[in-house]
Amino acid sequence: MRLDYCTECAAPLTKITNTDYVCTRGHRYHNNPHASVSLALINDQNQVLLIERGIEPRRGLYALPGGFLDYDENAYQAARREAKEELGIDINEDDLEPIDCALHYYLENDSAAGVTMLCRQWNGTIQAADDAATVMWKPIDFLKTDRIAWPYPYLYNRLESILHHDI
Repeated sequence: MRLDYCTECAAPLTKITNTDYVCTRGHRYHNNPHASVSLALINDQNQVLLIERGIEPRRGLYALPGGFLDYDENAYQAARREAKEELGIDINEDDLEPIDCALHYYLENDSAAGVTMLCRQWNGTIQAADDAATVMWKPIDFLKTDRIAWPYPYLYNRLESILHHDI
């Protein structure tokens, strides 16, 4: 997304910093990252569930299931909603553990600050839905490949520690 015009009055914007803009009429715009959540579902073989993205951006690449928080949600509520929308499963809030956060860049001037939730227990049968073309279990090493839509720079090491009880 290019930030050329004010979202309030359509006057030209001037960039003050990467976050702050002001239009010629004095309206300020703050380009803050969007809040998002990802789910690191782990099975009994210590594999992580990935979706193949069925839509742009980054169609055909793999990601953890998840998405943006709605206005009135916290990360736990969003994780539960996204699990239902993308995978068709139910997750109890008590089965979610925040384990990582990352900054993902989507388009020009568009980023998301995301929380990753670990989950080892859910109800229902996992199936691809919403923007997931397919779902598959992969070894966590797959998170380090160039087939991942958005890098999770610390997640692999964090999962290694958790799965091998080093923490």
